[in-house]
Amino acid sequence: MTLGKNIRNRRQDQGLNQSELAKMAKISVSYLSEIENERINPSSKTLLKIAKALKVNISDLVQP
Repeated sequence: MTLGKNIRNRRQDQGLNQSELAKMAKISVSYLSEIENERINPSSKTLLKIAKALKVNISDLVQP
């Protein structure tokens, strides 16, 4: 599985919509959407924000 799909699956498993996760991670909804749709790769700083918001390790998100 890809990074974007992993983020989306974790988000949905926690019952969050993109707006809620984006707010928790302090990023824009459009940026989160771009990441989930594999249009862009987030910086390590942004990936850490998303992982913290989802309460998971970065390694949980980057695993295939």
